[in-house]
Amino acid sequence: MKPQKLSKEIFMTAVVQAGFWHRYFVSRREIGGSKPHSHTFFEFELILDGEATHVRNGRTEVLRRGTAYLLNPSEQHSIHCQGDGRVKLMNLSFLATAVPGDFARQMLVEGQCFTLDEDGIESVVKLLELLYEEETRPCSADSLYADSLLRAFFLFLLRYRDDSLGIGQKEPRVFRVLSYLHENFQNDISLSKLADVGGYSYGYLCQLIRQYTGKSFKQYLTDLRVGYAKRLILNTDLSLSEICYSSGFGSYSQFAHQFGVATGQSPDAYRKETREKTSL
Repeated sequence: MKPQKLSKEIFMTAVVQAGFWHRYFVSRREIGGSKPHSHTFFEFELILDGEATHVRNGRTEVLRRGTAYLLNPSEQHSIHCQGDGRVKLMNLSFLATAVPGDFARQMLVEGQCFTLDEDGIESVVKLLELLYEEETRPCSADSLYADSLLRAFFLFLLRYRDDSLGIGQKEPRVFRVLSYLHENFQNDISLSKLADVGGYSYGYLCQLIRQYTGKSFKQYLTDLRVGYAKRLILNTDLSLSEICYSSGFGSYSQFAHQFGVATGQSPDAYRKETREKTSL
């Protein structure tokens, strides 16, 4: 079932999972804020009007007209408006399969922000409106025309990112693998399964993951899980046991060990320290 287009205030739960009729959907929204949450899909949002505070992965930024951001699966964020304030925005939610292969590496960078001028706002809004029109036509949202619009959208967006990495990767299929990992790190996942997803041999995929991330598969997966657990500790009142299993760890002892290796603290000590800092 596809999520309904929203035009009023929305408050979301810790993890937003959505069914997609197609590989993407577009919506125009007006909201008064959102609770901390993450997604199992990619999300782009452009602020059209209003001002708010955006908290992403524990970092705070100001949202105003022309501010845009791109969220990977598992990144956690929330929007906070002052008083009765509201923000109007356009949203593009999409699966990894909607991203052209040569944009692979750019899409996996966390914390991406863009500041669009008026021409940029107009262009992005027009592209998203065209995508919405194509999306709502029967049996057409996976068409070559939609592919072309998505490519144009990502190409245009890269103009407004200071740290553009350049397009044209030698192994675009590795994006499918890494995206699958980002979307499924909370589940029991193996390198053999990833090899099947990407159509790689086990050994070659090990090399590719290290080449593209600088980490082994095991370390990259652990870092995703620990990073997600840290965000849940910081932004929710879930018990540490709930956070352990929500983050994909098979046991609390494994969770505590890996968390300690990554942060130098136990999960309980980390929670106490972060709460003491935020209460000052």
